[in-house]
Amino acid sequence: MPPIPISPAPSGTPSRNSPVSATIRRPRCGPRSTGSLSFWSGEPMPTVSVIVPTFNRAAILKETLDSILAQTFPDFELIVVDNESTDDTEALVRSFNDGRIRYFRHPNGGVVAVNRNFGMRVAHGEYLAFCDDDDQWMKGKLARQLEVFRRDEGLGLVCTNAVNFDGQRERGLRVTRRIRPADLSFEGLSRGSYIVNSSVMVRRKTIEDVGPMDESREIFTGEDFELWLRIARRYRIAFLNEPLVRYRIHPSAHGQIQSTRMKAEIMERVYGKLLEKGYIAPDEHRRMVASLRRATLLKRFLRSTRFDRLIVPLRRITG
Repeated sequence: MPPIPISPAPSGTPSRNSPVSATIRRPRCGPRSTGSLSFWSGEPMPTVSVIVPTFNRAAILKETLDSILAQTFPDFELIVVDNESTDDTEALVRSFNDGRIRYFRHPNGGVVAVNRNFGMRVAHGEYLAFCDDDDQWMKGKLARQLEVFRRDEGLGLVCTNAVNFDGQRERGLRVTRRIRPADLSFEGLSRGSYIVNSSVMVRRKTIEDVGPMDESREIFTGEDFELWLRIARRYRIAFLNEPLVRYRIHPSAHGQIQSTRMKAEIMERVYGKLLEKGYIAPDEHRRMVASLRRATLLKRFLRSTRFDRLIVPLRRITG
């Protein structure tokens, strides 16, 4: 594919939601509305749009952007959506001499899904890829995922394995078990996701079909899981068992694994959203909730040193 035409950034102070480093020249036609998302429908456009939401992470954002810009597949745009950072994020992004970067300041009210959706609305690519502002990509990530997509038109999402990374060294694979196709079906994913957000690439038309991420605080931290389930309901998902992402583990509380009970509460709210949007029927919703509660109680039972406190509720649920 020929290089994407690049026009210089507009002179003067950029508007609140304007790119400030460089902008890809947009086609003259207007946006094509797809529910709450709008995509540009003309040519030219890059093959992939990479979306990186960020907030006050200038200290490590450079490593993330460097890893994306080093991809062996070069035909992409890099959309950085900044939740009005107060550190040097904007100056850092401006310092990159790469016309593929588009930078936006956009408030999200503390809900990162808002800025992921904003990134999708302004994206031009045939494929959309997500990367968190603290993670990193291996050089061949985009190329490998595109290979998989182009072999199978029925795929809606391709994800990969990742390696845990503490900022200094790698600490083992993120997904250690063998992933079977059934694990990536709607039924398999509904019991728990193996999908690393920064590894995800989706077809643009898939998002046009199922809609954007849910922005409600009701499923905060579970909005990506809810979207993957909507995709799995209508499309196949492929998992590349290659560590093509470095998943950063933070020593702070934000980087700790959620408790079993907290995960279950979020998953149950996600099921409620799927019911509300018509992706599951009431009977299926009841079965999913009952199965989740049994599994959660069993995990607590196995991890508890006070087995006697869990015997009665376990008997009630298992009958």
